[in-house]
Amino acid sequence: MLSELTYLDIGNNDISGRLPSSLGVLRNMTHLALNGNDFRDRLPLSLEGLTMLEVLDLSNNEMDGPLLNATNWKSMNELKVDGNFFTGEVPESFGNLDSLGMIDFNDDSIIEFGIFK
Repeated sequence: MLSELTYLDIGNNDISGRLPSSLGVLRNMTHLALNGNDFRDRLPLSLEGLTMLEVLDLSNNEMDGPLLNATNWKSMNELKVDGNFFTGEVPESFGNLDSLGMIDFNDDSIIEFGIFK
């Protein structure tokens, strides 16, 4: 069953629309690459529940709104959200991601970095 999926890369496929909230059922997901598509709108809150994520690549889509709270992403070591239209503040919870080795906000509209307060 897909709920056991750990690695999903559907990058650069010209997929459009909203990210489905059903992605949140992929509790064992460690690598989620959705880059280079045409995903729009806000991130589904269900992504906050993907506690095993090590890599999340949402780069080069059309996503907007605020970033999610990263409190549950303790294993995250690579986060790419560049080339979107995210706005607002980077949540302070990003500052607690001890495993994070790379984060890319390039070409976004982030106006405040709470992690540097």
